[in-house]
Amino acid sequence: MCLHKFVLAEKAIIITTLALLSVGFVSLTSSPSHACSPPQSGWSLTSEGAHVSQPIPTDGVVSARAYFWEVSATDNLPSFDVVDSGGNAVEGTVTALVLSPSQNDQPPGQSGEAILIWKPDAQLAPETSYTVTIQATHPYDEDLRTIDETATFETTSGPMPPLEPVSLSAGIKVTEVTGDVECCKVETSCDSCGICSSETCWPLSYDYLPTVSATVSLPDDQNGALVYYEVLANGERTRLEDSLRQGDVIDSTFEADADGPFCVEVVTIRLVDGTSASSGKECFERSDLPDFQRRSPSASRPAQCLEEADGGCSTSGTTARPFPWALLLVVVAGVRLARRQGIR
Repeated sequence: MCLHKFVLAEKAIIITTLALLSVGFVSLTSSPSHACSPPQSGWSLTSEGAHVSQPIPTDGVVSARAYFWEVSATDNLPSFDVVDSGGNAVEGTVTALVLSPSQNDQPPGQSGEAILIWKPDAQLAPETSYTVTIQATHPYDEDLRTIDETATFETTSGPMPPLEPVSLSAGIKVTEVTGDVECCKVETSCDSCGICSSETCWPLSYDYLPTVSATVSLPDDQNGALVYYEVLANGERTRLEDSLRQGDVIDSTFEADADGPFCVEVVTIRLVDGTSASSGKECFERSDLPDFQRRSPSASRPAQCLEEADGGCSTSGTTARPFPWALLLVVVAGVRLARRQGIR
């Protein structure tokens, strides 16, 4: 029989990520001739640009979200050119905080998403206007031209206030996910870049995961551009968030057969110096799980999965063509939205 079995968490992430292809994240365009080619190694900026929507304290930093492709997360970083209202250059240093994958010890030749951080060599002047221009190579421009993102920001009257943690209001629930699935190839069509939906799958089982659901409450004077958040489940990092909004809900799921306790914590960390403040742990025992009903999977194979004489599934379709690399950059952007639900 022509079938594969997957743990659902992997399958669900793939499906969720592909669904995000319809959402616009990248602040660059590529011609059809480039859309199916791998991007050039280097960095590109997202559509969000620099995080300067709020006044920045005099001891603050400027940050921006970016993607890196087949380079080390510490090499060839985009440039930040900052000038004051009089046109005088302000010296500073650029570093990168890797969001996805969620560690900073990336070997060369990796790809992912990061926060770029520009830190001035000296404190900024109070109540002053500055302009920052971030320059990154266009990943699909054969002439290696750059994309420039320019923004103006103001400084406050002094340094940042003491760091305050977020607070959490949490509960526990059960999340149903597909366990093993069976797949077979079916007749299909491919798009111009070779994306082919050549499989259909159906569940053989379901898993039920303990899930701590935590609602976030932010302190009144939190400047989201100058902090990031580390989400911990039972003391282990599950993901990083570069921003949270008032009332955001973070779901942290655990293995179906885990004994507990199930603890969640959010740590607020300053981009400037790594100072941190914890929300404190919200913990639950397995006995706290609500009652739930288990669903029985359908035993029938879809009609389009036709049996062949050798016991396999019917296979037909179009020969695959080059992979659409431009869409893959958007997939990388979409992964950060899926980070809201991490499986432990």
